[in-house]
Parts: sequence; C-alpha cells; structure tokens
Amino acid sequence: MRLVDGPLEINDIRNLVMSRLILLDPAMIPITYVDTKGDDKDLLDFQIPDQGMSPEELLLAKEEHSGMKSLVESLIDKLIYYLRKEVRNKPKQLKLIQEILWYIYLSPHKLNQTETAEALKISAGSVNHYDKKIKKALNELQLKKLGLAEARLFQAALKKRLEKDSSLN
Repeated sequence: MRLVDGPLEINDIRNLVMSRLILLDPAMIPITYVDTKGDDKDLLDFQIPDQGMSPEELLLAKEEHSGMKSLVESLIDKLIYYLRKEVRNKPKQLKLIQEILWYIYLSPHKLNQTETAEALKISAGSVNHYDKKIKKALNELQLKKLGLAEARLFQAALKKRLEKDSSLN
C-alpha cells in the first residue's frame, strides 16, 4: 500500500489483502507435535497444565481429613463417656441407651419414640427419659460448632461404632 501512494480500486485492495492472509490448514495434528523441518522446535513443545490437585494440595487435604477423623473419634469417645455417666456405667442400660440413640437418630427408618418403645419392648416413658439423656450428652459435645463435613463424618462414624458395639440393624 505504501508503494502505490495513491487511490486504488476496491478489487486491487482486496487482492493485495487476500494475498497476505494466512491460509488455514485443516489437518489435525497433536498439540505436542513438533515440526522437525523448521527452526521453531520450541513453539509447540509445551506441557498442558494439569487441572488436578497439586501434591501440596493433596497432602493438605489428607491432613485435614485425618484431623477431622481424629476429632470425630474423640467426639464419639466423649459421647460414649457421657452416656456411660448418664446410666452410671451399667452395661444393660448403656446398651439400651445406645439402641434408643440408634433407632431415633441414626436408623434409616428414623423411628419416633413410640415406635422405638414398641421395637425395644419398653415403655414410651423410658424411651423419653433416655432420649432426654441422649440430648443432654449431645448438647455437652457442642456439635453445633462442627461444619457440615465434620457432622456427616461424625454421623457415619457413630453409626459404624454402634453397629460394631452391638447387633443393631
């Protein structure tokens, strides 16, 4: 355009512009392909960034999970301790309070107090009495301070512990 230094027709301008445009090559080549003919060996030789977690992030997540597990285990131990204290360390009553805890709070059927009393063949008043003791023990643990992930982990670990300790289903 500088050589002409004057007005040109549209067709001439178009021809000049079109002659300078790069044509697209529709052939598919891998992203890491390196053309050995040219001197541009470093142009396409690169690593695609990994979208996964870095080793540091994996380690931090693992430490956080193990920390949560130890916190949950200590909370379950405290809960069992509080329940033992509530029933004055009597094995039969401890088993009964654990069964009530299971049926009312952890069972997939989520029984109410009356249905729990029928299932355990005890009075509804006894279930109510033990349920109050369970709520008192749970309040002493201050579970409201837990996050959602910790609360879910606590519930799952408590289910496993109660299933292991007794024959609950």
